[in-house]
Amino acid sequence: MNRLTQPLDANSNSAMGLNFSGYDDAVVLAAGVAQTYTIPTGAKSLLFSATDDFYVQEKGGAAAVPVATTATGAAPILNPVIRTVGALTTISLISPRACIVIISSYL
Repeated sequence: MNRLTQPLDANSNSAMGLNFSGYDDAVVLAAGVAQTYTIPTGAKSLLFSATDDFYVQEKGGAAAVPVATTATGAAPILNPVIRTVGALTTISLISPRACIVIISSYL
């Protein structure tokens, strides 16, 4: 697992792109079925990519595809790109359609 850093160009300016994580998992989701993902030990950040829309619930419990307004702060996140892990050890993922979510873990 590599550190999440942004490369610098020859003039020490931020350059486009991230380094490869060195630790990538694939989560295969069946349509409408929540799945728990255990965050690798030592991971500080997660980078997500997927073949379709997906939701992540980091607030505990199983993720659910929203079907009504949620105004309590407990809604899942739609298609997160990158998130800091903090003290989390697991997250829950769900998609309304079958898809594959790739999760790259960074130190």
